[in-house]
Amino acid sequence: MTDGVLKYGGSGTIPVVAGNENFAGASLNGLSLSCTPIELLANDGSDSIVGNASGFFWQINGQPYLVSNWHVVSGRNPFTSELNSNAFIPRRMRFYGLSVSTESGVVTFERIRWTLTWGEDMVDLLAKPPAHEGQPLDIWGTPIALNSVFGKDSSRTGFKGAAESTCFLNELTGPRIITNVGDECFILGYPLNNYDGIMPPIWKRGSIASETSIGVEGRPVFLVDAATTAGMSGSPIIRKATTIAVHNQDLGGLQEISSYELIGLYAGRLESPRLSAVNIGYGWYRSMIDKALDHYKTADVKNAAITSITHGGFSSFRRNQKVF
Repeated sequence: MTDGVLKYGGSGTIPVVAGNENFAGASLNGLSLSCTPIELLANDGSDSIVGNASGFFWQINGQPYLVSNWHVVSGRNPFTSELNSNAFIPRRMRFYGLSVSTESGVVTFERIRWTLTWGEDMVDLLAKPPAHEGQPLDIWGTPIALNSVFGKDSSRTGFKGAAESTCFLNELTGPRIITNVGDECFILGYPLNNYDGIMPPIWKRGSIASETSIGVEGRPVFLVDAATTAGMSGSPIIRKATTIAVHNQDLGGLQEISSYELIGLYAGRLESPRLSAVNIGYGWYRSMIDKALDHYKTADVKNAAITSITHGGFSSFRRNQKVF
């Protein structure tokens, strides 16, 4: 515990055993594996953390990407391209990849710390956000090393759901879910800087606060009613649908059948002193993610290097632990 904040995600088998005893059928939700905290580092070359945000992993044609908000890495307002109030333009950031292995009946997830450094060409590229039909998109993504995260592997064994386990969010969500204003959603991010071990995100509950068929100000954006805080920019917004509960004879308890769909990318609270108390934030349509990544795939980006720094914590789970 630091400054009264409980560390979340620490390693060790004892808490897992206790969790299984306390919660019937306790398992790790695979969506948590797709998320990572993002740390903006000082431009003086030190490891001082200047700002925090959230991100998640994506895959296109076998290439993994790290996805977050454009304003996180540019230091600019996405609608005006003006510098944010702290006037900080980052050149270095850190994120945490994930590996999985099995040995002697124990599943080990290990977070790997990576640092991304970019030069003047990247700074120039980030001076303006990507656009779709003339509208700026507050979405950013960059290719990352193939070994920084793991995807589905048909040869992987050792625990239930091994072959289907993946860090890539676009490989995890299920069928489309009919979604309208008032429906529940979850924002998966890092508002407390209390991540540890395998670093699962905090699942903040919210609801869709705007009509889903009309957008906001003609932009591919929707509003969410949620008590979000700093550090959650770049979080995925997940829609959850739960059907009838059934009796699971193997676990000896009732089990709800749930499906999840990525519906958006959280971008922050409405920046207005008059609206600061109403807990209204906004997210970009999920359909805009690939469009924004197309922009970065075709751009000529130089002087950007990703370097593996060190290994982080790990957490072990019993072999029969369901992972998705």
